Amino acid sequence: MKNSYLDYKVFAVSDVGEINEMITGENQKRILIVVLTENNPEMNAFLEKILSAIKIQLQTDCLILRGDNATDFPSFSNILRTFPIEKTIVFGFKPADLGLSFETPQYFITEIKEFKFLFVDALSVIFNTIDRKKALWDCLQILFTQ
Repeated sequence: MKNSYLDYKVFAVSDVGEINEMITGENQKRILIVVLTENNPEMNAFLEKILSAIKIQLQTDCLILRGDNATDFPSFSNILRTFPIEKTIVFGFKPADLGLSFETPQYFITEIKEFKFLFVDALSVIFNTIDRKKALWDCLQILFTQ
Protein backbone atom coordinates (compact mmCIF):
# COMPACT_ATOMS: atom_id res chain seq x y z
CA MET A 1 0.00 0.00 0.00
CA LYS A 2 1.34 3.40 -0.97
CA ASN A 3 1.51 6.02 1.78
CA SER A 4 0.14 9.25 0.26
CA TYR A 5 1.09 11.21 3.36
CA LEU A 6 4.74 11.14 2.33
CA ASP A 7 4.06 11.44 -1.38
CA TYR A 8 4.81 15.12 -1.97
CA LYS A 9 7.37 17.29 -3.70
CA VAL A 10 10.15 18.88 -1.68
CA PHE A 11 11.29 22.36 -2.65
CA ALA A 12 14.40 24.07 -1.35
CA VAL A 13 13.86 27.37 0.41
CA SER A 14 15.70 30.10 -1.49
CA ASP A 15 18.61 31.73 0.21
CA VAL A 16 18.01 35.40 1.07
CA GLY A 17 21.23 36.33 -0.71
CA GLU A 18 20.01 34.71 -3.93
CA ILE A 19 16.73 36.62 -3.75
CA ASN A 20 18.53 39.91 -3.17
CA GLU A 21 20.64 39.29 -6.29
CA MET A 22 17.56 38.70 -8.44
CA ILE A 23 15.54 41.71 -7.36
CA THR A 24 16.18 45.39 -8.04
CA GLY A 25 14.31 48.51 -6.97
CA GLU A 26 13.66 50.35 -3.73
CA ASN A 27 10.09 49.11 -3.05
CA GLN A 28 8.82 52.37 -1.54
CA LYS A 29 5.21 51.55 -2.50
CA ARG A 30 5.41 47.78 -1.87
CA ILE A 31 4.79 46.74 -5.48
CA LEU A 32 6.37 43.65 -7.02
CA ILE A 33 6.79 43.63 -10.80
CA VAL A 34 7.61 40.26 -12.37
CA VAL A 35 8.73 40.47 -15.97
CA LEU A 36 10.70 38.61 -18.61
CA THR A 37 14.34 39.53 -18.83
CA GLU A 38 14.43 41.94 -21.75
CA ASN A 39 17.55 43.16 -23.45
CA ASN A 40 15.27 45.34 -25.52
CA PRO A 41 15.44 48.99 -24.35
CA GLU A 42 12.09 49.62 -26.05
CA MET A 43 10.30 47.12 -23.76
CA ASN A 44 12.01 48.52 -20.66
CA ALA A 45 10.94 52.04 -21.69
CA PHE A 46 7.41 50.75 -22.34
CA LEU A 47 7.22 49.30 -18.80
CA GLU A 48 8.40 52.59 -17.31
CA LYS A 49 5.84 54.49 -19.42
CA ILE A 50 2.99 52.21 -18.31
CA LEU A 51 3.82 52.71 -14.64
CA SER A 52 4.50 56.44 -14.88
CA ALA A 53 1.00 56.89 -16.34
CA ILE A 54 -0.36 55.76 -12.94
CA LYS A 55 2.22 57.80 -11.01
CA ILE A 56 4.50 54.85 -10.19
CA GLN A 57 8.26 55.13 -10.67
CA LEU A 58 9.73 51.75 -11.56
CA GLN A 59 13.07 51.94 -9.72
CA THR A 60 11.96 53.80 -6.59
CA ASP A 61 8.42 52.54 -5.99
CA CYS A 62 8.74 48.89 -7.06
CA LEU A 63 10.70 45.69 -6.70
CA ILE A 64 11.56 44.29 -10.11
CA LEU A 65 12.04 40.55 -10.52
CA ARG A 66 13.30 39.56 -13.98
CA GLY A 67 13.69 36.06 -15.37
CA ASP A 68 13.55 34.00 -18.53
CA ASN A 69 11.38 31.17 -17.21
CA ALA A 70 9.63 29.95 -14.10
CA THR A 71 12.70 28.15 -12.77
CA ASP A 72 14.45 31.52 -12.45
CA PHE A 73 12.10 32.74 -9.74
CA PRO A 74 12.01 32.21 -6.00
CA SER A 75 8.56 31.48 -4.63
CA PHE A 76 6.33 34.37 -3.64
CA SER A 77 6.42 33.24 -0.01
CA ASN A 78 10.22 33.38 -0.01
CA ILE A 79 10.13 36.89 -1.46
CA LEU A 80 7.71 37.93 1.30
CA ARG A 81 10.17 36.78 3.94
CA THR A 82 12.59 39.44 2.70
CA PHE A 83 10.42 42.23 1.27
CA PRO A 84 7.05 43.72 2.21
CA ILE A 85 4.67 43.49 -0.76
CA GLU A 86 1.04 44.53 -1.16
CA LYS A 87 0.52 44.47 -4.94
CA THR A 88 2.03 42.20 -7.56
CA ILE A 89 1.90 42.70 -11.32
CA VAL A 90 3.12 39.75 -13.37
CA PHE A 91 3.90 40.13 -17.08
CA GLY A 92 3.94 36.87 -19.04
CA PHE A 93 3.95 34.29 -16.24
CA LYS A 94 1.34 32.24 -14.36
CA PRO A 95 0.71 32.04 -10.60
CA ALA A 96 2.37 28.61 -10.42
CA ASP A 97 5.59 30.15 -11.77
CA LEU A 98 5.84 32.05 -8.47
CA GLY A 99 4.88 29.06 -6.36
CA LEU A 100 1.30 30.28 -5.93
CA SER A 101 -1.42 27.64 -5.77
CA PHE A 102 -4.35 29.44 -7.33
CA GLU A 103 -5.63 30.06 -10.83
CA THR A 104 -6.78 33.44 -12.06
CA PRO A 105 -7.66 34.79 -15.49
CA GLN A 106 -5.39 37.35 -17.08
CA TYR A 107 -6.39 41.01 -16.75
CA PHE A 108 -8.31 40.30 -13.55
CA ILE A 109 -7.33 41.62 -10.12
CA THR A 110 -7.22 38.79 -7.60
CA GLU A 111 -7.26 39.60 -3.89
CA ILE A 112 -6.03 37.04 -1.39
CA LYS A 113 -5.83 38.26 2.19
CA GLU A 114 -3.93 41.57 2.10
CA PHE A 115 -2.35 40.90 -1.32
CA LYS A 116 -3.54 41.97 -4.77
CA PHE A 117 -2.35 40.17 -7.89
CA LEU A 118 -2.62 41.09 -11.56
CA PHE A 119 -1.42 38.62 -14.20
CA VAL A 120 -1.19 39.87 -17.78
CA ASP A 121 0.53 39.01 -21.06
CA ALA A 122 4.22 39.56 -21.68
CA LEU A 123 5.22 43.18 -22.38
CA SER A 124 5.97 42.41 -26.05
CA VAL A 125 2.42 41.09 -26.56
CA ILE A 126 0.83 44.10 -24.84
CA PHE A 127 3.09 46.50 -26.77
CA ASN A 128 1.77 45.19 -30.10
CA THR A 129 -1.94 44.84 -29.23
CA ILE A 130 -4.21 47.84 -28.66
CA ASP A 131 -6.99 45.93 -26.86
CA ARG A 132 -4.48 44.44 -24.40
CA LYS A 133 -3.04 47.90 -23.70
CA LYS A 134 -6.55 49.10 -22.90
CA ALA A 135 -7.28 46.08 -20.70
CA LEU A 136 -4.03 46.62 -18.78
CA TRP A 137 -4.77 50.33 -18.38
CA ASP A 138 -8.27 49.59 -17.02
CA CYS A 139 -6.88 47.08 -14.49
CA LEU A 140 -4.08 49.39 -13.35
CA GLN A 141 -6.53 52.23 -12.73
CA ILE A 142 -8.61 49.94 -10.51
CA LEU A 143 -5.57 48.44 -8.77
CA PHE A 144 -4.10 51.81 -7.84
CA THR A 145 -7.25 53.75 -7.00
CA GLN A 146 -8.56 51.38 -4.34
